[in-house]
Amino acid sequence: MKATIAMAIWMGVACAGANPLPEYQFVDFQPPYSDDHQAYWDYLNAISDAGHIVGISNWDYNDGDIVYGFAGAPRVLPRRGAVYDVNVHGQFVGEYHEDYAIEPWVATFDGVVESLPLPKGFRRGIPAGISDTGWICGVVDDFEPGDSEAVFRPWVIDPQGNSISLGDDYPIEGRPWAGAVFDINDDGVAVGYMGHQVEFIADYKPVVWDPLHGARLLDVPRPEAQVPNQALAINAHGMIVGTVWDATGRRAAYWDSDGTLHLIPSNGPARAISINDQGHVVVWEGSLENARAFLWDPVHGARYIEDLLPGYYFYTPGQITNNGTVIVSYSNQPNDRNPRDTIIRPRTCPGDANGSEAVDLADVETVLYSFGWSSGPCLVGDVDCSGTVDLDDLNLVLLNFGTVCE
Repeated sequence: MKATIAMAIWMGVACAGANPLPEYQFVDFQPPYSDDHQAYWDYLNAISDAGHIVGISNWDYNDGDIVYGFAGAPRVLPRRGAVYDVNVHGQFVGEYHEDYAIEPWVATFDGVVESLPLPKGFRRGIPAGISDTGWICGVVDDFEPGDSEAVFRPWVIDPQGNSISLGDDYPIEGRPWAGAVFDINDDGVAVGYMGHQVEFIADYKPVVWDPLHGARLLDVPRPEAQVPNQALAINAHGMIVGTVWDATGRRAAYWDSDGTLHLIPSNGPARAISINDQGHVVVWEGSLENARAFLWDPVHGARYIEDLLPGYYFYTPGQITNNGTVIVSYSNQPNDRNPRDTIIRPRTCPGDANGSEAVDLADVETVLYSFGWSSGPCLVGDVDCSGTVDLDDLNLVLLNFGTVCE
């Protein structure tokens, strides 16, 4: 009965705004280069509900140019490194590399960068997530050059700037152990993993941590198995997604807010990457060499992105926002080893050709630029999702000209 009630609550959340299913479109990323033609959207790492985007260009081994902005030309931070998440206020978190040092920071869209404080006894930190209320989560370690091993611990910074290692709040007996938290919601509830690493065997358990109750382990199908179970994302309602292992292999998983585990059906190995507040989940199915991406919710089941936008091949997915915008890599050919990251979003604003939530001259220009294209429905400029950019699309833009959508 408990699981049935929890599923009913989930379905009630997922139904809100999800029926009928929306058409999807690419977000217009023109122009692809910044004014100095040196930075571009290469890898898109995160997007906020307000449309802030952070990513990487010119990636080289373990760092790159950190780019940030909205759809279009990005700006660039002065130092190379990595970036991981952004919130609705335009605050984003990442790290700088220098030899063996890893310096964590938080930045704003004004280009102001501040170093993040580390807990006592730790020397390096990687911030993985930032909430809209200013909670930050990630992993810290005490590595020094010459060390044979380092101690990795989950890490949280509260909105008041207190830097907390979760190393003293560990619900599994035994040493050595490692852990990290990857996502945190506005209430400061963080999710990740804790477990043991012995040679090449990762015995990880998914964990949820909150400021009042500390850490607790989430259910898994095979608690005795030495496998890398992980919780990867959490929404405002405390629903969690991640990856677990059962007798068939790696499975995409979600946990209700009461901790009940459910496995998401898939055609092969899968992991659930992200979840929004409506309960819509992004799933990565397959492997790096043979990846597919689909959206899932308990009402509609799986919707493969290649079916939402025919004519393209979609590979590794990323975050999903509360309005359904999704980061995903794509190509126009199968088995492409160098797909390009892009953003797709529901088409909710009639006449909005470029995904700006307003119908204006930019939409007219988008339709005219794409006029005559016929390569699959709901692409940039194909306002009516007919499969071709034609006079019907231009008429729809002009009919709704001046509209601003919420």
